[in-house]
Amino acid sequence: MLDIQCRYGKAAAHQGCSGDGDRESDIFALYARSAEQHFHVIARSMHNRKLADSNGLYEVSDAMAAVDRRAIQLPARVLRPAGLAHLELRFGAIESPAQ
Repeated sequence: MLDIQCRYGKAAAHQGCSGDGDRESDIFALYARSAEQHFHVIARSMHNRKLADSNGLYEVSDAMAAVDRRAIQLPARVLRPAGLAHLELRFGAIESPAQ
């Protein structure tokens, strides 16, 4: 399931959109709809999906330059001690496979 909501200001060119998807979401459908509606997607992936050029998403994103890095402290949880998570922000254009 995918839910996309947009806030429209005075100028449609400056709209803000956010999307929520669950594990049943089709990530490539999200990419296609976002391109049609002219908004950007931030996605998290658990699977190394194949792109239009047959390269894997992980390899393509690893080749993108990191534009920011952060370390955040994770609190302890049941069966997991506290720790430090290292995050990197990367972005770029990809071409999803034909549907």
